[in-house]
Amino acid sequence: MWIRSFTIKNYKPIEDSGARTLARGMNLVIGQNSSGKTAFLQAIAHRITYSPHRNSSRSAAEPLNPLTSVDFDMELTSQEARNILLSGGQVGMPVNQELRGNPLGFLARPEISISARFGVHQRNGAGWQRSKYPSNDIPDAVEFNQQAQLQPNPERSQLRVAGFSTQHETDDFGHLLAQSLSSRVYLFSSLRVPASRSNAGSDPSLAPNAANLPQVLSTFQPIRHLYASYIATVRRVLPIVQWVSVEPVGTEVEIRVWHVDDATGRHDLAVPLAECGTGVGQVLAILYVVMRSAGDVICIDEPGSFLHPRAAKELMVILNEHSQHQYVITTHSPEVVTSSHPDKVFLLKYENERTAIEELSGLDVRSAQQILDEIGSRFSDVFGADKVIWVEGPTEVECFPMLLRAAGAKLPAGVAFAQLANTDDLQGRHADIIAQIYRNLSAGGGLIPKAIAVSLDGDKAESKGVPTLKRACGDVLHFLPRWTYENYLLHVPSICALLNTLETYQEVPISIDAVANWIERHGADVVYGANNHPVNSPEWLRTVHGASLLEHLFEDVSAAKETYRKTLHSPALTRLIIERAPDTLVELKGYVSSLMPQH
Repeated sequence: MWIRSFTIKNYKPIEDSGARTLARGMNLVIGQNSSGKTAFLQAIAHRITYSPHRNSSRSAAEPLNPLTSVDFDMELTSQEARNILLSGGQVGMPVNQELRGNPLGFLARPEISISARFGVHQRNGAGWQRSKYPSNDIPDAVEFNQQAQLQPNPERSQLRVAGFSTQHETDDFGHLLAQSLSSRVYLFSSLRVPASRSNAGSDPSLAPNAANLPQVLSTFQPIRHLYASYIATVRRVLPIVQWVSVEPVGTEVEIRVWHVDDATGRHDLAVPLAECGTGVGQVLAILYVVMRSAGDVICIDEPGSFLHPRAAKELMVILNEHSQHQYVITTHSPEVVTSSHPDKVFLLKYENERTAIEELSGLDVRSAQQILDEIGSRFSDVFGADKVIWVEGPTEVECFPMLLRAAGAKLPAGVAFAQLANTDDLQGRHADIIAQIYRNLSAGGGLIPKAIAVSLDGDKAESKGVPTLKRACGDVLHFLPRWTYENYLLHVPSICALLNTLETYQEVPISIDAVANWIERHGADVVYGANNHPVNSPEWLRTVHGASLLEHLFEDVSAAKETYRKTLHSPALTRLIIERAPDTLVELKGYVSSLMPQH
C-alpha cells in the first residue's frame, strides 16, 4: 500500500496544507528548524494529538477549531483489500451499475484507491472516519448511489454479497480498510528509541512504534541465511557492528550488539542495545521493516540527527535499493538530500505564522546539483539559506563576514556567502554558457536560494564575457574595486606580524623594513601586472596582482621555507589588519556592506 495524496488541516504550524500528492517512491521534506517538518511527518504517519493551529490573527479569547484532521487517498492491491475484508465483518462498498451484478468484480483490478480521514477531536479523541463519498474510486458510483454489503463466509475463505443499500452512512469501505493499514505506516524518530527488551513471543510483525523490536528479531534470528544478510546490511550503515544477537532474560528477550566477531565466543563483550547510541536501534528497526515487508510507508524524521553523515548517506542508498516501499523523510542535511535521489521534495517555510509548502520534483534536486557542480560549488554551501551572496572563493566566504562585523554590521539571518570556484571560465570561449549558469543562480527558487549579489574580483570587470554576464545577472553583479582580494592585504606591519608567527621566524623575527624593502624592489616587476605605476601608489594598489605578490614574498624572504596559502593566510592577515589598521580597509568594508540585502 501507499499514500497517494493528503490534506492536513489545523495541526501545529500547519493551518491547511492544501491537497498534496506523494510520490510512490522517495519523498523528502526539507526546511529550516521550526518550519513544520516534524508536524508534517507526524500527520502523514497519523501520529497526531489535538494540537490546533494558532496565530495572532485570532484573538486569545476566540474558540479554537476543535478538529485536527488529515484526509488521505491511499492505494492498495486487490489482494491486500481481499485479505482485510476476509478478516473483518460486514462492510458497505459503493458500486456502479456495472458492478451491481458482480460487486466482487472490483477485486480483479490491480490496485484499488480508497479515501479516509484520520481525525483528532478536542473532546472525542482520535480515530479513522469517513471523509468523502464514495470512499473508493469506482467510476460513477456517486451517481448510481448504491452500496454492496460485503462480508466473509464463516470459513473466511471467500467474500459474499449480503445485500444492497442506498444509505451513504453504510459506506464503511474506505475508513475500515485505512484502519487496518495503519499498522503498516511506520514513524522513526530520534526522540523515540526502539526498546532494548520486550516480552518474548512469536509475532514477526514490527509494531509501528518498534516497541517489540527484540521479539521480532528473536523470530528472525533462527533463519540464519536471511538474518546474516540483514546483519550485513546493518554493517553497511554501521561498520562497527559485527553481529546482533537476541538473548532470553527471564520472560523477556534482549538485543545485544557485538563489536567483535561472534565467532570469538566472547559473549561477555556483547553490549545491550540500551547501552548503544540511539542510531543503532533506529537502524535495526528501519532495516528490519525495509527487508522483511512487501511494501509499507516508512517515515523517518531527521536521520542525520541520529546518524553520522556517512552512515546517513549509506542508509539512503539502501532505501533506494528497496523500492517496494514508500518513503517520507524529513531532513536538513545536504548529504541526505543529494544521496537519496528523491522523486519529490516538499520545501517547508514558516511564513506569516504558518507553514507554507512548496512542491518540487526530484529533477529540481538534480538540476540544482548540476548547476552547483558547473560553478565548482557544493550543495552544502547554500542548503538551508534563503538568499545567497556568491563570491570568488573560500577566502571571501571566510573574510567577508569578518569585514562586515568590523563595519559594525552582521550577516542577516537566512543569508549565506558561497564560493564560485570556476570564475576564470568567464575569460574563455564558453563565457555565454557560464553567463547562463549565473542567470540560473540569480533566478533562485527551489533548492538554490535566490542570488542577491554576485561578487567577482576587479580584474574580471574587463573580461570579454562580462557584457553577457551583466545581462544575465543584472543589478546583482558587483566587482571588487581592486583587482584581487589580496590587494587589500598589502599592509607591511601586518604581513611582518604574520610572518613572525611562522616556524622560520620563531628564533629570529623578520623586520618590517625587510618586508617593505622587498615590496619596494619587486612590486613593479612585470609579472605582477602593475609596472606602469609607482609601488604603493593608489593605482598600483588597485591593479597589482596581490595574491601572486604575497606568494613570491613569502617564498623569497624565507628562502623557500614558507608558502603563502590563501585559504589559511588571507583570513589571518585580514584579522591582523582589522586589529592594527582598520582604517586601511574602509573601502573594502563599504564594498562588503553594499552586498547586503537592503530590506
